[in-house]
Amino acid sequence: MRQTTAAPAATGRRTIGSGPDLSAEVTVFVTTVGAPTFADCMTRLEAQDVTVSFGLLDHVAPLTAALQEMADRCTTPYYVQVDEDMLLDSDAIRRLYELIRNEWHDVAIVVGMLDDDHLDLPIEGVKINRLAMVRDFDWRIHGSVLRRNAALAGAHYRIARRPMSGSGQKLTFGTHVVGRDPRMVFDRYRDLERLRRAAPEEIVWFDGYADEFARRFRTTGDAVDFFALLGILTAGAEEDAGRPAGTQAKDFRRRDADAAFDAAAELWRALEAERGSAGA
Repeated sequence: MRQTTAAPAATGRRTIGSGPDLSAEVTVFVTTVGAPTFADCMTRLEAQDVTVSFGLLDHVAPLTAALQEMADRCTTPYYVQVDEDMLLDSDAIRRLYELIRNEWHDVAIVVGMLDDDHLDLPIEGVKINRLAMVRDFDWRIHGSVLRRNAALAGAHYRIARRPMSGSGQKLTFGTHVVGRDPRMVFDRYRDLERLRRAAPEEIVWFDGYADEFARRFRTTGDAVDFFALLGILTAGAEEDAGRPAGTQAKDFRRRDADAAFDAAAELWRALEAERGSAGA
């Protein structure tokens, strides 16, 4: 898999970006499982207006293992978590760094918003972490973002969403790209609905999107809205069957044996065949 970075800085670290050298301060970690957006994600990072240290988490599973590896490998005071479906603006890393440097002493993580190209609204996305605060909260122990966030709060550390509306600052840091791969769409919305059911007070904004995707699909017949809807409905069926919501870490290795997605794909093929017959 292509791994393009800028020339190493004087420190010997792998670096990415250009401009003022923050490689001793910030490391950017990218997670990839081979999504089509990976090349664009890397291109955007290469265009950052600061130089930062860089690490790639290539097909590390489950996701919690990749997130723990970031903390284990990081040698700078701050690190940024970037997924391969995040296309960051050229000033995103610098802005995140400036924001966390100016935060209160108890802020462990600053979360930056991204414009979502399918939901048509800003969502929580790219995160910068203060290593000294988060490294003791082992993903292998806490197992999910909800439990780890609760542990951070229990230790009197805060997660800040920045910048705040009304601050006069640019509110988003780039774009979150859903793409058109049916499996990725299905997984994305099943995971979101699992989290919403596990912590509805934290993801209240996602309530009602099943109706929205159903409305869109009735209007356009688009595959993305179909698989988004089926992902949400699958999470609901799992909970009805007694499976706790929000407890299973993302793991690309399970994609080859997912009866729920296979059933959704089979239904889509049947709908396509029916529409083809009707149009004949």
